[in-house]
Amino acid sequence: MTDLFCTMFANSGECNDTTCRLNHTNCMLCQQIGLSRPALWAHMQLGLHLKRLRRYYPLWRRFLNHVHAHGGWKGVRIPWDPEEAVLTDAAGGNQLAYDARIRAHGVQDLQSLVVRTSTIGLDALDEVEELGADADLHRHEDDGSQICCN
Repeated sequence: MTDLFCTMFANSGECNDTTCRLNHTNCMLCQQIGLSRPALWAHMQLGLHLKRLRRYYPLWRRFLNHVHAHGGWKGVRIPWDPEEAVLTDAAGGNQLAYDARIRAHGVQDLQSLVVRTSTIGLDALDEVEELGADADLHRHEDDGSQICCN
């Protein structure tokens, strides 16, 4: 996995060291997150905890964008624009504008959820609970038929 990261950054032109192909210990990834290559490998063996630590977010997004750009992305759509460059400040951290934009989007989602649920009111919730209670009362005795097959 570390070889994949090193190769990816070396081939993308983001690695300043021309010897950073597969065997160089000072690859761009190791320099950016401040880990030695064995320590990085240990992180990856423990379940890719890279995505949990805030300082790895730009790196993680750059890797996912790379996977997406080369046809390796499957499943749910990425919630950001994979074509947009991942911006970092001089210290290598997240760009504050990106963080603020994501937070603002999350706040808007929560506010719209609050508005939608407040318009429904608590009476609708009581009705749903009553329907659930009625469903329990109308259960039929076991007639011997299987609900699902294992």
